[in-house]
Amino acid sequence: MRRVNGLIALILVVLAAFALRVFRLDVQSLWYDEAFSVYLAHFDLATITARTAADIQPPLYYILLHFWIALAGDGEFALRFLSLGFGVLTVPLIWVAMRRLFNRDAALIAAILATLSPLYVWYAQEARMYTLITCLLLLSSYALWRALDQPTARHWWIVLALANIAAVYTHYFAFAVLAFQIAFCVLRFQRANFFRVIISFAAILIAFLPWLPFVIARFGQDASYWQGALKLDEAVRHIFINFTTGESVLESIGQDIAVGWLVVLLIGLAFLAIRHSPFARQKSAIAFLILYLVIPLALLLVLFYRNPKFNARYLMIASPALFMLLGAGLGNFSRVANRVSRLGFYVLPWAFLLVASCYADANAYFDPAFTKADFRGVARYIEAHAAPDEAILLVSGHMFPAFDYYYHGAVPTIRLPDDPTLNTEHVLGYETANVLNQTLAGKRGVWVVEWQNEVVDPNGFVPMLLDSQGVEQPHEGIYFWQVGLRHWTLPVNAHFSPQPIPAVTRAANFGGKIQLLGFTPVPIPANGGVAFDLDYQVLAPLAEDYQVALRVTDAAGNFWGKLDRRPAGYNYPAPRWKPGEYLFGTYTVPLLVGAPAGDYFVELVFYSARNPSGLDVLAPNGAPMGKSVKLGPLPALRASYLVDSTKLDIQNEIDRDVGPFRLYGYNLGRQQASAGETIPLSLFWFNSEILNQNYTFQIQFGDVLSKAFPLANAQFPTTQWRMGETVRGQYLIPIPPNVPPGATQLRLVLSDGNAINLAPFTIEKTDRVFVQPNIAYAQSAAFGNTIALVGYNLSATTLKPGAPLQVTLVWQARGASAKPYTVFVHLLGGDGKPVAQQDAQPLNGARPTNGWVANEFIVDPYTLTIPTTVTPGNYQIEIGWYDAQDFSRLSVLDPNGVPTSDHIILPSRVDISP
Repeated sequence: MRRVNGLIALILVVLAAFALRVFRLDVQSLWYDEAFSVYLAHFDLATITARTAADIQPPLYYILLHFWIALAGDGEFALRFLSLGFGVLTVPLIWVAMRRLFNRDAALIAAILATLSPLYVWYAQEARMYTLITCLLLLSSYALWRALDQPTARHWWIVLALANIAAVYTHYFAFAVLAFQIAFCVLRFQRANFFRVIISFAAILIAFLPWLPFVIARFGQDASYWQGALKLDEAVRHIFINFTTGESVLESIGQDIAVGWLVVLLIGLAFLAIRHSPFARQKSAIAFLILYLVIPLALLLVLFYRNPKFNARYLMIASPALFMLLGAGLGNFSRVANRVSRLGFYVLPWAFLLVASCYADANAYFDPAFTKADFRGVARYIEAHAAPDEAILLVSGHMFPAFDYYYHGAVPTIRLPDDPTLNTEHVLGYETANVLNQTLAGKRGVWVVEWQNEVVDPNGFVPMLLDSQGVEQPHEGIYFWQVGLRHWTLPVNAHFSPQPIPAVTRAANFGGKIQLLGFTPVPIPANGGVAFDLDYQVLAPLAEDYQVALRVTDAAGNFWGKLDRRPAGYNYPAPRWKPGEYLFGTYTVPLLVGAPAGDYFVELVFYSARNPSGLDVLAPNGAPMGKSVKLGPLPALRASYLVDSTKLDIQNEIDRDVGPFRLYGYNLGRQQASAGETIPLSLFWFNSEILNQNYTFQIQFGDVLSKAFPLANAQFPTTQWRMGETVRGQYLIPIPPNVPPGATQLRLVLSDGNAINLAPFTIEKTDRVFVQPNIAYAQSAAFGNTIALVGYNLSATTLKPGAPLQVTLVWQARGASAKPYTVFVHLLGGDGKPVAQQDAQPLNGARPTNGWVANEFIVDPYTLTIPTTVTPGNYQIEIGWYDAQDFSRLSVLDPNGVPTSDHIILPSRVDISP
């Protein structure tokens, strides 16, 4: 009777397994892997064999699917039913194996866990080979146990060999389970079975020998994923999540469930290890299952260690051992006599496993977040809406088996790139324009289907090129899971440029590695940031993952925002770039809250982890000219919504009315400075009415007023402010040179006379020199209208390689300078190229030119270190000034004020002796 009851229970479990796997079998669209299976299976057997020989998987599953399609058709239900059949067959096979290894209780529990397994249910509803390979390897492993357990039953060796031959022709990872089987044979060495073991596994190898050359040829050639290394801790976590909750639970939840499964497993193993346990004699069975689980996982993790193309489903071949070990442990718990112990060690763990499995299964059936890529929905939508004079772009092009399976319209499809399978080395670039010019000629529109486009078009060339000629059409509310659909209308004469055409040309050579070509402003509201495109050309191979640092300022140099990211697409780091390649980047740099509309500028630096200071910007002669370039103006439009004042970062709150405005508060960068220097100030304005005049303000230092400033900027005067608008103003306030030293009060004065006190301030005493210092070499040169060189001193005129040379320049201010200019001092060889140099603001930034007072003298030393490799000879010293923002140089003027050059060569020569 017990045997009959067990058989009835098994039949009920198998029926439940079938019901769970057939339920909603064809509800979801085929995704790419399934569609590729169908695509390949439609070929004749010779073609299937040839194509799989050049692919990463052997042909058996596709051959079986080929005959299955001939028998049952190629509808979604029929295609998946083949996988369903092997998935259902796995359940009684687990029961049979566990019945042989342990007992009926353990067998029934393991079979129920396999029946409810979210992993098994998911892949039983997918037209792929994973249920087939799992079933075959379970069969061969069971056959191995029977063969070793019953040496006289020779037919089990034949089953072992045939099942494994089928397995290795289904998936190459089958060899990981064969490794476990060989290890177990060694562990249970039996002299009587020695030759049977050798013959069986030799037969498998001999049967695979015809296919072995194709495996060797394909080894290491898989370009369907980026190069890199696997994160082992992450991979192990994903394996446990996948084995316990399948593909239908969020990782944050799945990892907690997986921990629960692991706890149940470890407690079960501990019980099985107790000597007085009823299973104490089954040590060999326990070792069998542990090796079955661990060896394939370990081998495949080692295989994937140098390749990040990893998915936990690849290790599904070892999953039967997990359910069988759990069945053995729970079966042992069920025999505990004490009710409390039985509740704690059997009922509660068993209930946890069942509830967790049912939760994941329900997600797979009903939660849209776990839906397969909806190629069916995309194809049907295009069929219903595409016009005859339009085209379809598939990005990525290798998705065509999935799209073509569903699409039956007349609009032509174009594959970008035209690859049969994914190839991460084929990345779309400007050459895509030539394909578009050929295929879209005369077309009025184009539908773009995007899937894995982040791999083949990581930089977004397709949408960028289509935007350059067409207009993207919105289709709000239309969404297809995991597949993007976009639609552009095109002019009939659309022509796409195969090279960048920036709106503003701005050439800059970054370290001989990256050439900046120019930029294109993209006006957006100021509360959205500053947006623009940059165009580059790659000059040399790049081994480091370079980043671009973007710092937004206004015309006065006030900081407004920053962004650090990869220069092009995130999935296209610099080591993948190719010399000569044209690239672009689309950037939006967020601005500080309350930023006004107007023109902004961006400072651009390329840097890496090894070179955080950034690549040098090189002059045509190769001389470094700093680390950054300045781009602009970049317009930001009026904010699209009113600012919430609570989002402002106000350090000093005031919240008082000043004229028609309410001043929320201010930020002050310094509490003391010298006359002639500048202080950073931020003011937070609220406009309470409609204004008919443009207001300005001044800062009063005691009795002395600064120059007038607009409340925002010249492009956003107060007459354009909306009532209720909050605006942040940022300013560099120059302290008038005639402000006396000592304590004073900063006072804000509006142009209408309204005023308010801001903060106490200290004017420091400045030791300015108005008497010309001693000079060894007199030299007269005027740089612009504000700076004059009156002479210089040299530490030596004869030096040896490796020695320092100090060049002390004596300047005189001819007037106020609006910018903090940078000095360059170059030691030039006979070819005119610098061999040593120093670039800095005067006195290493301590005396910037915008703090100079007319007629004062500045003694400014620079140290040039002569390289040890320099060739002995006669060298010249070149000096000049430039704006570090855009590297524009100050002109050298003749006595009549006419520019003659942008640098001077000092008359003194420096001799480098051996």
